[in-house]
Amino acid sequence: MSCFIRIANLPPETTEQQVAEFLEQEPGFKDRTSFKFVKDATSATAVIGVP
Repeated sequence: MSCFIRIANLPPETTEQQVAEFLEQEPGFKDRTSFKFVKDATSATAVIGVP
């Protein structure tokens, strides 16, 4: 069973690469099962699936 963690209200200048690099450094996210990044003019959101 997976759990999904949503990181919302990131600054709009945040990039998908920045979030991916952060996740690689955090032990709890290294085994993630999915990763989705959504961005618009005012904010960015990441949704991470973890076991």
